[in-house]
Amino acid sequence: MTLSKHVEKGNNIMYGQLRNPYGYRFLLAILLLLASLLGSIARSAAPVHAGDYVPLKGRFVGVGAVFSGNFTHIGKFQGVLDQGNGTAVWTAANGDTITNQTTAFDYVEEIIPDVLYRYEQTLEITGGTGRFANATGNATAMGLINVETGAYVGMLTGTIARPK
Repeated sequence: MTLSKHVEKGNNIMYGQLRNPYGYRFLLAILLLLASLLGSIARSAAPVHAGDYVPLKGRFVGVGAVFSGNFTHIGKFQGVLDQGNGTAVWTAANGDTITNQTTAFDYVEEIIPDVLYRYEQTLEITGGTGRFANATGNATAMGLINVETGAYVGMLTGTIARPK
C-alpha cells in the first residue's frame, strides 16, 4: 500500500507503527538505555562523604536568645543563643545538634535610627551531636534586627563537614 492510500484511508502511519508490538519494544529499549545512561552519569558524580565540606544555607527568625529556622542538612530547627559567650546550639527535629560560636557581629547599616539595623555575623561551627558529632565549618549570617524588641530575621550561608 502506498503512502497516499494510507492517508486516503485516514490511517496515521506513526500511530500504526507504535501500535505494532515491535514498535513498543523498540521504544521501551531506547527508554531503558537512556535511563541507564542517566543513572551512570548520576553515579559518576562525586558522592558526599563524611569529612567533605558541603554548602550550608537557610533562613531563621527569632527574638532575643531563642530562634528557629530551616537550614540545609539539618532541616527545621530550634536554636538557643548564650548571649554571654556567643555560643549557639541548633537542634534538629530528631534531636541532633550543631554547635557554633559567633566570631564577629557588626551593625552594618542603620535602617530606622535607633530601632532597625542591618547586621552581619560570622560563625564558626565547632561541633554537634548525632550525625553532626564533631562537625566543623564556617558561615555568615545577614539580616535585620529591631534593637527595641530584640526581634530579628536573617539568612545564613556557609559550609559544614562531618569528620570521617
